[in-house]
Amino acid sequence: MNIFEIATRTRHGAAAGILYQRRTKSWFEKTLYEKVLLPDDEMAQEFLECLRRRKMPEEFAETSIKAICLSGDVEFNTVMEILSLCKGIKNLALIPDSEDFQTNVSTVLQILDALPLKVLSLQIGVHLTDTLISHASYLSTITHLEIDRYSMTRDIDIQRFLNLTHLAIWSTINSQEGMKPSLLQRLLSHPALEVLVLRAEDHKILAEFLERHMIYDPRIVLATSRVYIWDDLGRACMTFWELADEKANLTEPNHNKHRCFTRTTLINRISDFMDIEHVPEDDLDHESFQCRIIGNDGTVTWGYYSNTSDGMPMIEDSDYDTEESEDYDNTHEEEGEYAPDEDGIDADAGHHDTDEVDSDGGHDEQ
Repeated sequence: MNIFEIATRTRHGAAAGILYQRRTKSWFEKTLYEKVLLPDDEMAQEFLECLRRRKMPEEFAETSIKAICLSGDVEFNTVMEILSLCKGIKNLALIPDSEDFQTNVSTVLQILDALPLKVLSLQIGVHLTDTLISHASYLSTITHLEIDRYSMTRDIDIQRFLNLTHLAIWSTINSQEGMKPSLLQRLLSHPALEVLVLRAEDHKILAEFLERHMIYDPRIVLATSRVYIWDDLGRACMTFWELADEKANLTEPNHNKHRCFTRTTLINRISDFMDIEHVPEDDLDHESFQCRIIGNDGTVTWGYYSNTSDGMPMIEDSDYDTEESEDYDNTHEEEGEYAPDEDGIDADAGHHDTDEVDSDGGHDEQ
């Protein structure tokens, strides 16, 4: 069976294996469908079409699919149809670009309530309240919860998540509505909580915040950036949590007075599942900032640039041609994920504004 495992590091390999021979079909099919990654609406529609072609699509979807990640431009109606079919999902990552999910939050929460969820990553920008989740059955089943705003926990009693052992939140510091020590202490008071992951672009400011308020709880793990990614076959769907566990279980902090892991540590751990080359590890003692990298051919790439003496651009997103796209300046702001001021962190408090970097490594201020 190890030979088959090596042959199925990608979705294409698993799909090809289904046709190999009858006696191995069920194994390859389980590998292909048990954990599903759907990064856009086109792929999600193709996934639905594959299910519809089966003799008993509802039964297969409910019994076979246990983990699913829905992201990118996936449409609201597509997600609702998938979740209505796949009623056996225990691990769900919902990370859509569409704002339709915010205007239909009650429908989203209602359909989540029909799932036997254990692990939930909910990135829809919705402010949860006790009223919204008052009758949710998953409050008692979820053990791992990731949400995109710390404020989503501000107006709910986190202890209503009875079996919650792992919580990850996006942490805003140095803004009017930023993270408060009292909120942090309230989250840490949950009797079942084993790990609290704080995610933020500015690792240094977050670490200084914890030290300033003398918060040294070993359950706190810092993660320096949001990376919502699985491998092709979803085998890395718990990698983020496994890394957090590793750091929380350390007898001593692994960086100064806190426990943390870098964005590249997560990426490289996921790369191992796909047998692809590692990217250079980030250095936590030196900050990286977002920038536009301008190539000699006029193309512009969104990336990261380290402030180390030998810092090299780290490519993060696709290319844009400044001469062909009049909307270039608005592209990333509309996407939102890389907007430098999206969380209100003050530039004079340690946050770096976006720079432009020549392809040879030089800086051009905007």
